[in-house]
Amino acid sequence: MLSGPRALAALERDAAALRRRQPAALGRALRMAQGLKLALVARDPRESTGLRERLNLGHTLAHAAEAASGWRLTHGEAVAAGLVAEAELALALGVLEDPALPGRLRALLGRLGLPSAFPQGLDRGRMLRAVRRDKKARGGRIRAVLPVRAGMVRIRELPLAALASVL
Repeated sequence: MLSGPRALAALERDAAALRRRQPAALGRALRMAQGLKLALVARDPRESTGLRERLNLGHTLAHAAEAASGWRLTHGEAVAAGLVAEAELALALGVLEDPALPGRLRALLGRLGLPSAFPQGLDRGRMLRAVRRDKKARGGRIRAVLPVRAGMVRIRELPLAALASVL
């Protein structure tokens, strides 16, 4: 998602092979993810420019879901669901340029065998309390990385009420 439209299309194309853990497809996906992370960290090694913060896409609500589940929800599952939730939040806030993106992400995650929503029984109140305790929360607001389109994100301070609305 962060690498851009061609990378997202490549994941969609390779989804079945990735789910079967086909080595060639796994290698392509890992090189792509690793390359992006290395490039961002190299450009912002001390987390001083905000560039590296892009890697938190999907994580704001994911960390809250992990805590609310009592750590039964894995990090990967939580980030997958968080990615879709944050895309929906971006759409609701008018940040997302591609209104089809949340559906596209849901379809891709389903093909990969990953959740695209937080579990039904997850206590949303507990999630909101966890968001409030997040290290990024300041004065009733939290910094969130929201997708604009594949390859582009916007980092915004959001009222916690806006996050509560997508839960």
